[in-house]
Amino acid sequence: MKKDQSREQFSFIPILVVIIVVLVSAIWYYGQTGSNQPPQAKATNVNVNLDNDPYVGNVQAPIKLVYFFDYQCPFCRRFEEEVLPLIEKNYVATGKMVIYFRGNQFLGPDSITAGVAGQCLAKQIQNKKLSYDIFAQWQAAMMKAQGVENSGWASAANIEKLTTSLNLNGIDSNQFNQCLDQRSTVNIVNEEAKANQAIGVDGTPSFLINGNLYVGALPYGQFVQIFDQILGQK
Repeated sequence: MKKDQSREQFSFIPILVVIIVVLVSAIWYYGQTGSNQPPQAKATNVNVNLDNDPYVGNVQAPIKLVYFFDYQCPFCRRFEEEVLPLIEKNYVATGKMVIYFRGNQFLGPDSITAGVAGQCLAKQIQNKKLSYDIFAQWQAAMMKAQGVENSGWASAANIEKLTTSLNLNGIDSNQFNQCLDQRSTVNIVNEEAKANQAIGVDGTPSFLINGNLYVGALPYGQFVQIFDQILGQK
């Protein structure tokens, strides 16, 4: 009798393993595809001035996405590493989308310093009429270097060292360092955060997609639902 019970227990193990695998696969699938319904926007018909914001893609594209971020936001880093490359490949590279990078620095001193650096770089790119692809390269490197919140990982010295190591084409390192050391763009960083808050951005990452504001991280699948809905209306 005991042998039969043991056999029944051992025969149950493979079934349990299969169930676990199915559950894990389902969790992964829905995390990638999202739910069957597009997410609800926090606000609609939202307008924001993007004249001085870095961007990638065709400004005449049917989908306009404004990405609000904080350099210390771990969910922003995850978005940029896992979701943004898919969006760039499937929508930006195909001419369907333009992405604007909009800082929303609110997590402390390291955020502000990084935000100042971002504005210094964007200003130099704009003045020299360089490609904002340079900014996107720097942005990705900054997110990859993200450290413990307000630990000094984003000090001016560390950012200058990182920026120099990237050998950004056309960027004057001395000019960049001077701008960062003098915190020449700190007022822009602070005013930008206030403007973001005024339209309902109270966390990062947030996304303004054709005038509809979504606050919080979204899986790629839910972005696809939003994008395809917009493209279907064109």
